Amino acid sequence: MTDPQHAPMATERVGVLLWRYSLPAVVGMVVNALYNVVDRLYIGQGVGPDAMAGLTLTMPYMQVLAAFGMLIGIGSGALVSLRLGQGRQDEAEQVLGQAIALIVLMALTVPTAAMLTLDATLRAFGGTAGSIPHARAYLQVILYGSVFTHLSFGLNHIMRAEGSARRAMKAMILGAIANLVLDPLFIFGFGLGIRGAAWATVLAMMLSSLYVLRHFAGAHARVRLRTTNLRIRPRLAAAVISIGLSPFILQLVASIVMISYTRSFRQYAGDPQEALNTTAAIGIVHGVLLLLLMPIFGLNGGVQPIIGFNYGAQRYDRVRQAVLLAVQVATIGCFAGWLFVQTAAPWIVRAFTSSRPLLDMGTPALRTMTLALPFVGLPILATTYFQSIGRPSVAIVLSLLRQALLLIPLILLLPPRFGIRGIWAAAPISDTLALCAVVPLMLRELRHLERRAQGDRQ
Repeated sequence: MTDPQHAPMATERVGVLLWRYSLPAVVGMVVNALYNVVDRLYIGQGVGPDAMAGLTLTMPYMQVLAAFGMLIGIGSGALVSLRLGQGRQDEAEQVLGQAIALIVLMALTVPTAAMLTLDATLRAFGGTAGSIPHARAYLQVILYGSVFTHLSFGLNHIMRAEGSARRAMKAMILGAIANLVLDPLFIFGFGLGIRGAAWATVLAMMLSSLYVLRHFAGAHARVRLRTTNLRIRPRLAAAVISIGLSPFILQLVASIVMISYTRSFRQYAGDPQEALNTTAAIGIVHGVLLLLLMPIFGLNGGVQPIIGFNYGAQRYDRVRQAVLLAVQVATIGCFAGWLFVQTAAPWIVRAFTSSRPLLDMGTPALRTMTLALPFVGLPILATTYFQSIGRPSVAIVLSLLRQALLLIPLILLLPPRFGIRGIWAAAPISDTLALCAVVPLMLRELRHLERRAQGDRQ
């Protein structure tokens, strides 16, 4: 067994490790975003604004499903990296087996519960007569195929945590290429419309999940899948849930944010058509933001095993280096994304729709909602840092800060005075306030790491 103190994760240059683990993770996350963006591109151009609004209406459901997936995937991945850093190989493999068992259990319960009240829930989310039928058609397929989504995305976190970042990237690319090919075939070739987009996504995820499972069953995996580990262990499950609780809550809050947007649009729009267009516009903006922010989440995926392993191995100087470097890269990336959007907003929106009312609404909305984009890198990485070192309570508070404590109240408080413009302005205001709260916390944590590193050297 490799001595954790002499493993490459503890000895190789932090910059080299960050590049090695982050690049595949960034590619994987961007590919992940492309699933949603490609669906929006084809549906917006080929089916119309009503279908785009319906796809937007499905987002709270998709975010709830993603929340359960992250609870298992991120929690298991972080725990695997910690256990490998501590030299506890057997327990890392137990975490992998349990992750699969938890995903299958979730896939057997959550979709069925969601389908029981589908139409009533879509209306409560702010759906209109034009958008609800499209949302229903999409969810009736995607919910029951969610097991493949969670096997692919959830186990992808464990692949990166064990050091198989390139294979994790290949799994994501395989699914994305399949989705890119199948989307037009099912939407237009088979004439299935928005339901075809759902079938394309499910089949693409099936291919990706089969690749991931084959990896863990093969000789290349450092953490091997063993049938004896395919069960739930209460002690390990509690550890996974405690670490994964932060992204789980964040995704649940994200679903509430989207519901707040769609309900506020319906309430403050001048007529049903404007409500439908604003709902479609937030779907476009959300798709663009996914593409812009997924590299940052990919960077998180790359830095997480570095932080977790070195923290578990008590290499606090390397933890500090990894955090500082990741924050620098994230901030530069967010600034580049902001510059691109502010310059190219009309052309970006036009890629999703040819509807003139939607173009006129979506362009200023995209520019407004991304005004504070350069500020979001540090708060996102701060949450990942506390997840990685096993301090879930702090990570949960940070997860709740931007959206639950700031964004949702702003969405509700601004439109009575500023109308629809106030709804669009809520995001950059919350991003700025979140940065102001996170900076002193992370400065204190970095000083703490520096003192512990100096103590170890002495």
